Amino acid sequence: MSVPLLLGTDYTDVNVPNICGPKGYIRLLNGCRVPILRRGETVAYARAEEPQSGAASEADTRVRLAHEVILPPRSRGYVPVQTSFQGNGVITQRHRVYERHRVHVATGTMDSTANQTSWVEVTHTGNTSKRLPKGMFMGHMSAYSGTVAAISREDWAALSPSPTTAPDATDPVEEPHVHNSNVPKGLRPQVLALLEKHRALWSGHSGSIKATEHRIELKPGFKPVRLNPYRMGPQTRELINAQVDRMLKLEVIEPSQSEWASSVVLIPKPDGSPRFCIDYRQLNERTVRDSYLLPRMDAWLDSLGDAQFFSTLDCDAGYWQIPLAEEDKPKTAFTCHCGTYQCTRLPFVLCNAPATFQRAIDMILSGVKWQNVLFYLNDLIIFPADAESHLSLLDTVLTLLGKHAVTLKAQKRHLFTNEVE
Repeated sequence: MSVPLLLGTDYTDVNVPNICGPKGYIRLLNGCRVPILRRGETVAYARAEEPQSGAASEADTRVRLAHEVILPPRSRGYVPVQTSFQGNGVITQRHRVYERHRVHVATGTMDSTANQTSWVEVTHTGNTSKRLPKGMFMGHMSAYSGTVAAISREDWAALSPSPTTAPDATDPVEEPHVHNSNVPKGLRPQVLALLEKHRALWSGHSGSIKATEHRIELKPGFKPVRLNPYRMGPQTRELINAQVDRMLKLEVIEPSQSEWASSVVLIPKPDGSPRFCIDYRQLNERTVRDSYLLPRMDAWLDSLGDAQFFSTLDCDAGYWQIPLAEEDKPKTAFTCHCGTYQCTRLPFVLCNAPATFQRAIDMILSGVKWQNVLFYLNDLIIFPADAESHLSLLDTVLTLLGKHAVTLKAQKRHLFTNEVE
């Protein structure tokens, strides 16, 4: 056999009478012995030509990235590579690439032109984004005497775009789920027209609420606090690096030279995945508290009355839609192994963050508050008595939110449902 494989029990029970681990082979029914591939070992994927005079050195057969790429988590795609190898060859992975970065380079034949860009398939099995630098050593090329069918680099790139390619701006925008069973047939076209009218609210981009900005007022006599980063292992640093890259792309943080510095911690979510948090306890102790009150949940429930159906909306990363006052951005600085950054949008763990966000939504929806519309931080619920007024009020609420650049999350939001969680 010339390729590695994984054997399932349904196959081995029938066809594999003997697996000899100490001697490193599997014996099939026909007497054929197949070597066991262990970690760090390689097998021959194709028969290489015998070395000739003037053959390429090992350095000449190395395959390296042509430029820096960023691989999304759990993704598969193609990356540009270059090699000094000339002619038909077989590319084999450098095992360290997978062991250190969880990136698998697909083995295959290639008609290689020395120092010209080609494309190879990679699979990233990690849970966070991975940045691979230009010139990274990905694998080796070896000569191949068989026939290689090749297409042009342009056709290859067109058929198999790089994993770093951004999604097309014309891709359909995910819309909130509509329970048609509760909508009168005569209103269903109007509901669809309403969703199309406010399509920008579900664009997937973080908004910037114009109603207010967050300020941080310090108690008298307190001086800036600068904390050292916590010690973290390689895997934790990788997770933090991916989150910092994401926030930089979303423009919710920026590089900082502030005299303030808080530390970064990873807190496990209920599902076990890590949550990126900034330890603002020292800053919160020095901050004057905002006395703006949040709504009482019992008052919420009493207001629902005899409502028959509801529409629920949820702001997309709501706090990140609130801008920070320019003079207060340095107070939010945090430090980690990636460097020092400060927030440009409202962080989740500041003590006055809930009050600021609730105040902003109150200001935006002040004309309809308690008029069959309730909202608590990120969550809004609309509950008029009949379908016609429900549609009209929903249009009013979405118009007000859009006017102040609020964006909403389509997932798990429902329109015209008869129950809410």
